[in-house]
Amino acid sequence: MHEYSLMQALMDKTIEIAAEHGHPKVERIKLQIGELQHIVPDILEFAFEVMAKGTIAETADLVWDVVPVKIKCQQCHTEFEPHDVFWVCPQCESSGGEIKQGDEFILESITFVDPAGEL
Repeated sequence: MHEYSLMQALMDKTIEIAAEHGHPKVERIKLQIGELQHIVPDILEFAFEVMAKGTIAETADLVWDVVPVKIKCQQCHTEFEPHDVFWVCPQCESSGGEIKQGDEFILESITFVDPAGEL
């Protein structure tokens, strides 16, 4: 359940950014999460609720986009999206490869509520 450690790091960074810019409340947090993170959405949501409780993000919405896995074949350099746990190049049938995307956990944006209560 690495969702908890990811959420703790996310909350720490969110609070740090809010403090740097003088924002009192978070409205929305948007992430990019790669498929290789193997995130369980329900656990991520629960971890967010637990970590956000009592903070400036307590009522914030957490949203994310899932980033598909892309592999670059080490033999022929074809980039492909694997369809199972075996990374076999569809061009030359070599196995393995270099991860080009899909292992991300990126804080894409934070939407703050301004002191007047407007977005």
